[in-house]
Amino acid sequence: MPGDSKIHHCLYFLRATQTDKQESLNMFTFNLPTTWIHGIGAIQKIPGLLQELHCTSPLIVTDRRLIDLEGFSRITRDLADSHMGYEIFGGATKEPTVTGFTEAAAKLDLKKYDAIIAVGGGSVIDTAKGLRVIARFGGVITDYAGFGKIPRPTGIPLIAVPTTSGTGSEVSDGAVFTDEAKKTKFAVGGLYNFPTIAVTDPAMTVSMPPFVTAVSGIDALVHAVESYISKHASTVTELFALEAIRRIGSTIETAFRNGSDIEAREQMQLGATLAMVSTVNAKLGFCHAIAMPLCALYGLPHGQVCGVVLPGVLEYNADVVPKKVEKIARILGMVSQDETYTASLFRQRLQELIDEKLGLKVRLMEHGYTEADNEAIVKGTLGSFQSQNNPRTISPEGIINITESIV
Repeated sequence: MPGDSKIHHCLYFLRATQTDKQESLNMFTFNLPTTWIHGIGAIQKIPGLLQELHCTSPLIVTDRRLIDLEGFSRITRDLADSHMGYEIFGGATKEPTVTGFTEAAAKLDLKKYDAIIAVGGGSVIDTAKGLRVIARFGGVITDYAGFGKIPRPTGIPLIAVPTTSGTGSEVSDGAVFTDEAKKTKFAVGGLYNFPTIAVTDPAMTVSMPPFVTAVSGIDALVHAVESYISKHASTVTELFALEAIRRIGSTIETAFRNGSDIEAREQMQLGATLAMVSTVNAKLGFCHAIAMPLCALYGLPHGQVCGVVLPGVLEYNADVVPKKVEKIARILGMVSQDETYTASLFRQRLQELIDEKLGLKVRLMEHGYTEADNEAIVKGTLGSFQSQNNPRTISPEGIINITESIV
């Protein structure tokens, strides 16, 4: 609910139960270098934040479709009133490509700006992250593919203002790009890629259309679920993951059906950011690993692909983390406390939510899939760094089975 101050209390009492052997107490490091500011009207703090950072000439990176929205106009009015010499780059695109990004970076005089403000969804924020790296170190974005390739801090503050409740890029260390020539996706990530400040204002998400609400919301749910069952999950990440699952699961259908419901929007926004706080520490798994080749091959939205494979992936992983998967099912209300739980029942009901209630059903045959693609899908999935975090070893057979479930 607006101004929700209960989150801190929830995180204290919502302990992650040590259920599976994988969950035994372990040594861990927990990192959240991004300052997180949340609340309705939080965007009004941006000029003051820039002043605290001693910045006066920010570049605003956004999507052209957002420029005319009231929230964006409020940001620019406040900057003008504070005598900030901002400029706007409205050329960020969905699923940024190497070619598109390179062309955009070449058009901008990146040395002019002492800060970057990203206003938009994950692709916008990822684009802003890439521009910050190029502004400081030069080269092309593929030079930084992988993790740890950014040599040191850029020294350019990045304020991320998400307009979707999904990717969590506002608090993540990664930025994803598509290499059209190779038909693959890659991430640029590492400690020096986190935004400086995340400003999550639920009012900025009200304009999301239903499909975007569903795609981004399911992406956030997958982040929470995969980080919860990850090999690298810890007592602390489980707190954030479980709380994210609870908030997203209880409000995603409401936000999808009624985008003006600000309470649902806030819970989704909190859930998405909490999920990524868990993810950057515990990492992702099978859903995201297989999404890399599927999205690259068929041009499908990342969140949609992650969502439609989630039910099968959870059933696949239930063999090694059965109690964790059951806990997810219970928190989501997919299997009531009075019902006997089975992984197959959970899969069926979760698939119904994603395919039918949220309208995200995918059939790869409609996008050009043939059996000959399986080789590239298996190679791309196993080659993804995310596959190493999955609690169950990912087999080629498992990859093909998941793929064929959405053919």
